[in-house]
Amino acid sequence: MTSSKTFDIDIIISNSFTSFTQDIIKKNNSEVLKYYIDESFGWNYLDSYSIGTDGSNIIVENNIKTFSVGNNQNSKSFIKNIFNRLDDIIDLDFEYSITDNGSHIDIFAVNYSSTFSEENIIGQVIGQSSVAGKWWEVLWKRDNNNKELNDLEKNTIIHELGHSLGLSHPNNDPENKRWDTSDTVMSYNMSQYGWDSWYSDSDINALIKIWGRENDKSYWTLDSSY
Repeated sequence: MTSSKTFDIDIIISNSFTSFTQDIIKKNNSEVLKYYIDESFGWNYLDSYSIGTDGSNIIVENNIKTFSVGNNQNSKSFIKNIFNRLDDIIDLDFEYSITDNGSHIDIFAVNYSSTFSEENIIGQVIGQSSVAGKWWEVLWKRDNNNKELNDLEKNTIIHELGHSLGLSHPNNDPENKRWDTSDTVMSYNMSQYGWDSWYSDSDINALIKIWGRENDKSYWTLDSSY
């Protein structure tokens, strides 16, 4: 759903998130971002990676504890469709990876994470940095036991993936009542039509401003359904 309100796209562009993903691109000397969709079920332990002042890796083993409920076929299809649509719009290429070895965006469906500092947190991105390169861990909370994704879950997924591609909460104030998800899916406020499950025109224009328009094809057209 497209909002009729005037919206400044600069308030949803994060310099830090954008810079992090740009570093991934530069390291690989390629505009390809590989994404991995986790399907595991059960307790999962992720190491935390950072780079010390001396340039060496700092690894905290098993620092992040999650309970993975696994991305099922429906969530996998939804995620793949997000990247396929974005691939035609912005000048990044997205490639599905069957393994997290060498991937740049790892997507986990969880119902618990030790990094969720508050009970109402339903998603998170975690930037990982090592000498070998950088990557994102993307967590989205799944409480719904049905096979089909509900609109809130869809909204959570595109919101967190938006962060990994350089988008921030509007004015770093996600609960501000001036905006809702019809203005930008980076808002925490549901629109009058429900939780939006695709990026608003403002979101798309912000992503284009960050990454440029897709130039692998001879033309590009904004679909009003975006």
